Amino acid sequence: MTPFGRYLELKRKSRHLKQKQLANLLGINPSYISLMETGKKPPPAIHIREKISLVLNFNRDEKRQLKFYAEQSARVFHLPDDISLEVYLLANQFHKCISELSAGQAAAIQSILKINDVTEKKSQTSELVMEDIM
Repeated sequence: MTPFGRYLELKRKSRHLKQKQLANLLGINPSYISLMETGKKPPPAIHIREKISLVLNFNRDEKRQLKFYAEQSARVFHLPDDISLEVYLLANQFHKCISELSAGQAAAIQSILKINDVTEKKSQTSELVMEDIM
């Protein structure tokens, strides 16, 4: 399950809707809702996310969180052109072993990446938002 899938499921259930009901309201296939919620499909395009926000009557914070979780659930990442060779190699190594990381290892890496106040503030905001779906 992805952060986006978990959030969508929580919000759908909080509105007392079944997957099929939400799909009908959105004009999409019910299996697509299931695939997004389980993380087997990535977050949808912006126009579908906007429709989800409208159909589920999201407030401003819920819309912001939906966007945040969609970004956090991305499966494809593009590296900046101006990174060093060392950082490029590190990203490649990380990509190769990411599926084998334990929760403890992920937490350790996150703590190491809190290099400066800007990164730490962004991370704290993310952690607060992530607590909503856990």
